[in-house]
Amino acid sequence: MHTVAVLALDQVIPFDLSTPIEVFTRTRVPDGRPGYQVRVCAERPEVDAGTVGGGGGG
Repeated sequence: MHTVAVLALDQVIPFDLSTPIEVFTRTRVPDGRPGYQVRVCAERPEVDAGTVGGGGGG
């Protein structure tokens, strides 16, 4: 099994954080076991994700 670290920075867009978690946790080896152990890593226990859908202009 491989270990994948997903880095969670302040102001992360939640979707951007969830995508690699979804991809790597769904991957299985031929016998059905998980192929990856996923770790979410951050500088602190809580991450400021800012405002979701912040209406950034355009």
